[in-house]
Amino acid sequence: MLDAIAQSDRIKAVGRQRLGARERLMGFGHRIYRVRDPRADVLKGAIERLAGGGTDLPFASEVEAYIRAALRPGKTGPSARHHVEFFTAICSTP
Repeated sequence: MLDAIAQSDRIKAVGRQRLGARERLMGFGHRIYRVRDPRADVLKGAIERLAGGGTDLPFASEVEAYIRAALRPGKTGPSARHHVEFFTAICSTP
């Protein structure tokens, strides 16, 4: 999903398109963790400490913030928080 968005100025357009089409939002929602995946916060913190500014973490955080706001309860449906796989995508980026 991060690769499809590619840059900050496309977050809202791609996000709206995917939400409008009711497409799966990779890295959001979880079968077990209905409120939030505690592993995601741990991995995000590790990325911040180990990689410093040399990652796509700021961009991913922008995407995360937009999607979470768009999925706010009462706005478009049930809330879906990010899970560990969302930040795993950053770790696997070359």
